[in-house]
Amino acid sequence: DTYPLGASKQRPPLSPEWLRDTLMAADANAPLRTVLMRAVPVGKELVEHCLLFSKMDGSRRMGAKPWEDGGAMGLLLQAISEAFRYFDADAPPPTGIIVLKQRDDAENGKGGGGGGGGDREGKKAGGVAVGA
Repeated sequence: DTYPLGASKQRPPLSPEWLRDTLMAADANAPLRTVLMRAVPVGKELVEHCLLFSKMDGSRRMGAKPWEDGGAMGLLLQAISEAFRYFDADAPPPTGIIVLKQRDDAENGKGGGGGGGGDREGKKAGGVAVGA
């Protein structure tokens, strides 16, 4: 997905109060992920990264008052602040991006082509087991 860089220039004033007030003002049935994607202009992938970093459940509804978890909120605010740095004019290009692609058997040297490398439960990718 391409994200419009102009949107990143409309940064909200990051503070614990801003984050808490933003979440509190959202609809009680709205999931945290959706609220953040509307309030934090960094794109869905970076919002997801912020949620993972803070260990907050993106599907958690605002009615559950996620802003009451002070430790996770601090981590979330830190992750959002770091996400904004990707859009700074002097920011170096991001590193360590992983692209996953499932290989077919011909690429794995197993001949036959066609297959996708996965078993019935989808536990193999590229011929290597990724789950138990």
